[in-house]
Amino acid sequence: MISSFDPYYSNAINFVSQIRKVMKRLCENAAPSKQSYTCYLSGGSINEVDLVNVIFAQFPWVLLTIVVIVFCVMGLFFQSAFVPLRLFATIALPLTFVYGFSISVYQKGLLDGLHWDAVANTQGLFWLSPIMTVTILIGLALDYDVFLFARVYEYRVHGIPTREAIVRVVAVLVDTFIIRTLLVPAVLAMAKFITQYLSTF
Repeated sequence: MISSFDPYYSNAINFVSQIRKVMKRLCENAAPSKQSYTCYLSGGSINEVDLVNVIFAQFPWVLLTIVVIVFCVMGLFFQSAFVPLRLFATIALPLTFVYGFSISVYQKGLLDGLHWDAVANTQGLFWLSPIMTVTILIGLALDYDVFLFARVYEYRVHGIPTREAIVRVVAVLVDTFIIRTLLVPAVLAMAKFITQYLSTF
């Protein structure tokens, strides 16, 4: 059977569902009263549709398990019931932005005006992309969030006021992500004599 559409796009899911219903009715009508037949539909795209259905059926439970474990660990570590609730907002926000922006670019063609293949409209994301990246994104969001909150918590334990503790942590972040990663390399690139002078020793 040759379809008129791409068998690996979203149309395949509806096609497989409809053809299986038709096959089920045919098998039921063709079977004698005391016998039963089982019909199977197989093929490259059909197997992938089944795989997608199974994975996405289990994915919410996997995501829920990750969230529960993270919330419990963070709540016990900081001995606070508020921290897990705050983590939900700070993790959900970047995840929503990342996947929303990805859909806007690769499904809606937001950046097609750049004429750059890397951000060209591909009619949607590959179905495995969110499955493979969600744990990585949660880990990254959790890493920097815990780093920020843990430093503020540490300063507060030592008696530093909340506002000053936050300022100190922000200063560390600025030093890490702007000064050391952008300004220092830029200065060294512009002032070549510095590196040449240092290399003479």
